[in-house]
Amino acid sequence: MNNTQLDEQLLEEKIKQEAQRITKDNKFKIEEGHKNHFLPPVKEIYAFLNIKYDAKTLHQLMCQQDASIPEISHGSLDNLYRHGVGKGVFLKFTEVMKKSSKVLINIMLPNKSPLIDRAFAVNSNASGWLGLLLMYQEMQNNPNVNQQELLHYKKLVDFVSQRCEQEIVFYEACKKKHYAGEIDLTNQQTYWDKELHPFYQQYTQLDEAVFTSLENILQGVDVQVLTNNQKVELIENAHKLEFDFLLNCIACYDIGYVDANNTLSVDAENKLVHSAICRIIERYTQPDNTETCFHSCWEVIRCILDENDIVVSNRQLASFIPINQKEGTVETLKDAQYNVLKKWFKQQDLPSADKLRSFVDSFSEWIGFRENNHLLLLSKMALGIDALLIEKTKKVECDFGTDIDVTAIWKRVFSQYTQYYQYHCHQHFLLKE
Repeated sequence: MNNTQLDEQLLEEKIKQEAQRITKDNKFKIEEGHKNHFLPPVKEIYAFLNIKYDAKTLHQLMCQQDASIPEISHGSLDNLYRHGVGKGVFLKFTEVMKKSSKVLINIMLPNKSPLIDRAFAVNSNASGWLGLLLMYQEMQNNPNVNQQELLHYKKLVDFVSQRCEQEIVFYEACKKKHYAGEIDLTNQQTYWDKELHPFYQQYTQLDEAVFTSLENILQGVDVQVLTNNQKVELIENAHKLEFDFLLNCIACYDIGYVDANNTLSVDAENKLVHSAICRIIERYTQPDNTETCFHSCWEVIRCILDENDIVVSNRQLASFIPINQKEGTVETLKDAQYNVLKKWFKQQDLPSADKLRSFVDSFSEWIGFRENNHLLLLSKMALGIDALLIEKTKKVECDFGTDIDVTAIWKRVFSQYTQYYQYHCHQHFLLKE
């Protein structure tokens, strides 16, 4: 028996064992992760990029590719996360997973890799992230995957892997202390003072002002008695904490991309030459800039092309938007495309995932740029930042009133991106010494 057959046999054994464990009172459920700023759940980052990452989407995708995929109702697929499912749905879903990724199904079942088992034991979001990292390893061994493009994610994979390990070790230590009676994990203030605060100090680049604000929140600060400036400071520091992981991830992807393309460099004065992402965020976060991040993203792309003697007007850019015009429409195709682009820039009638990909692919082909997936990711990041701002503005207005300039706070938080980029560049060059 070869290794592949042995793996198949072990997988079937795992599925049988898990199926036997399922009863009416003990249903099978996929854990989605919990709120955590140090290591958020995977679904949070996928939502930021507007990528659907759930059982329903996977089932739909596999059905399109393979007619033999078993039928599972939408309600049952939802219950995989909510109330759990019985043996029948579990076995059907494992068939879907087997056709999709052997790695994913192995993670879903007990007796996973030792680190994933440890993550589950301490209820860490690392379990989901480690699953993705295993899929990355699987792709590294796949001759059909573009290995050069995979290198773009190497720094990001290293960063996430490091955070997973740091969090697991931290939770294990806390659990041990709790059982030994050294700390009370149910007391938030004590937990913060003795454990969480030193942990964040050691493993993040966040400053003390952020931690002071968090401590005030834990102590139950009365928002009503705060001055406007104090409210602004509290909101800004809360956002710095919340988006620390995201900014680290973008910076690591950014450096991975420029390094893989041999464009990570310093100028004559030993200053880092800024990437496209740095330039996009620098433009977007200027206090007097009224553009959305998506608009700033494409203005920077046009500027970079202009520097390389490729002039692209907004009307030319719009010409790559796929449109199905209705008969009898007075508007010309070019005008219709241009009006759609203007709406996209204003965060109105946003493109579907398919329409955005078609637009980026057509544009990339026209300028002779092979890294169309990179351009697509930049666009998705920009759209994600715009969507988050709308969401956070509503929340701040609900919690603090409407006299807070949320956009100004938001831009100050994201203007810190350059510091994240420089930090990870420094780490990158240190490793190369």
